[in-house]
Amino acid sequence: MRIRDALDRYPLLLVGFLSVCSLGLPLQAQLKSGPMVGHTTHNTAQIWALASAGETVEIAYRPAGGDSSQATTLAMPPDSDKNFRSLIELTGLEASTAYEYEVNVNGSKADEGGFTTAALPHRPGTFRYMVASCMDLSVYSASEQSAWDAVLEQEPDFNLLVGDNVYANSTGYDRLWAFHRSQRKVPNFAEVIRTAPTYAVWDDHDFGPNNSHGGTPGKQNSLRAFKDVWANPSYGTEEIPGIFTSFYRGNVHFIFLDGRYHRTDEKAPNSDSKTQFGEPQRQWLYQTLRESKSTFKVLVSGFDFMSRPYSNEVRIMAEEIGRDGIYGIVFHSGDIHRNEFKQQDHGMGYPMTQFVSSGIAKNINRPWAMVDVNTTLEDPTFTTRFYHNRTLVESKTIRLSELIPAGLSDLILNSPLGGERIEQGSTHTIAWTKIGTGIAQVNLEYSTGAAWKPIAASVANTGSYAWTVPDEISNSVKVRITSADGEKADESRGVFTIGRRASEGTAVEEETATAAPGSFNLEQNYPNPFNSNTVIRFSLARDLPVRLRIYNLAGQQVASLVDEDRAAGPYEARWDGRSDTGKVLPSGTYLYELQAGDLSSTRKLVLLR
Repeated sequence: MRIRDALDRYPLLLVGFLSVCSLGLPLQAQLKSGPMVGHTTHNTAQIWALASAGETVEIAYRPAGGDSSQATTLAMPPDSDKNFRSLIELTGLEASTAYEYEVNVNGSKADEGGFTTAALPHRPGTFRYMVASCMDLSVYSASEQSAWDAVLEQEPDFNLLVGDNVYANSTGYDRLWAFHRSQRKVPNFAEVIRTAPTYAVWDDHDFGPNNSHGGTPGKQNSLRAFKDVWANPSYGTEEIPGIFTSFYRGNVHFIFLDGRYHRTDEKAPNSDSKTQFGEPQRQWLYQTLRESKSTFKVLVSGFDFMSRPYSNEVRIMAEEIGRDGIYGIVFHSGDIHRNEFKQQDHGMGYPMTQFVSSGIAKNINRPWAMVDVNTTLEDPTFTTRFYHNRTLVESKTIRLSELIPAGLSDLILNSPLGGERIEQGSTHTIAWTKIGTGIAQVNLEYSTGAAWKPIAASVANTGSYAWTVPDEISNSVKVRITSADGEKADESRGVFTIGRRASEGTAVEEETATAAPGSFNLEQNYPNPFNSNTVIRFSLARDLPVRLRIYNLAGQQVASLVDEDRAAGPYEARWDGRSDTGKVLPSGTYLYELQAGDLSSTRKLVLLR
């Protein structure tokens, strides 16, 4: 509600309002910068904010549309070693769920935002993200950066800022901070970064002076500032400094490269040793690509991957990728103050395909891009739409089949991948993505922790198979798919559970695995149904590691009540109907599972609000 509306409805508030104004007191607390949503997964989210030294900063968050009883409040202490910025990782979140948050300073609300968590990792899906670069406040002031409004209208799931995110032209720590703070005061840009996860790489102007490189004095200050003003998943490795990192969104692998910290001066003669990335970072990249089980691999850097001054390195990288048979690579870059689609043959076995978006606050056309990814299709698609402010200029779709070397084939398991709960005797669809056309038949197997057991042999490579789940209760199940010749294989990323079929409409269904009578017992909770608290009793015949967890009917863990070694004897645990993060859970039927060594038992309970 606006202040004027409030005063119209409640005239007595006018006295207090005028009193506050006459004292010159602020109506609310202030942040110096932010908030910003950083790296977000299916169950975590990083939130960044900047207050002043000595202030108390907290975050309160809850599912979007929830009431105050569902909010969790956590401290975000400013870090004196990082210019007093606050950074917190929220954990225990639900996948594909919208959340809202507010940042409080000294007990008063300073700002608010929201985000949506990612879907479960490594699964096929659809998502949308924005790509932009080159924000120069000396060229376009806050009121002139209109393209951010167009970005907000498209509602991206996350944002990629691909370099020259400010034009500090310096390695000075304080100057870099000042420029980032100024850009984040642009109102619509501030709205972009506080309402969707935002990732960044750098190029020369937010690393150092124009055309700066690995020999630029003070680059350590630039790296320190970058780490402090952004909230990426990680920055380099212990052995190799830089801003490079990687993360998954669904079954798409994003790999950020650092094109400045290890860079050879662009004016140096071209040779095999001239580099944007440096040999150690290149070796990290090759290993990351070899280990990647993904459809698309999206490589991101602030500078043209196919730049002519570094043509020898382009050839070296392309040939190494080609030798390893890595498919599905697309590139993003910025720098050139325009949008551009580029394809060139450099020896990868398919064209190097690059989408450049640059100049959103540097070029009069305000160029930026939106990317839509759909990996649920038999032939997954990667569609980039280039905009000038609100005007769609060009749209280009690349299919995964266009990014596969001739004769190469692979298999990517999509389900089950781990964490699922599947009923014994039910039918579960084993699903996979088939890469290329060279695999006609596949073998399917499952394991409960020991040897692999056959599901089906030499079945057609159609991408799915209806599996009749065996009557074998286990919480350590994996599925594996192999080509008939055994050359290609993939398996569940983690374990899943096969449990006893739940009876509909009852709160008293139990499953027990391989326990001798009387040696291991999980009792029905009491009271059941319950409203505020319930007691779960269990007993052990011998010393065992014990886990007692609560799941919803989708198989997602919502609470962990016990996770420790216990001696033989009777025990009880209480549950208040909240998740591990303190979220008040809705009414419904839940499963509680006791695991003790290789024994397990599961029952149902009913929560009534």
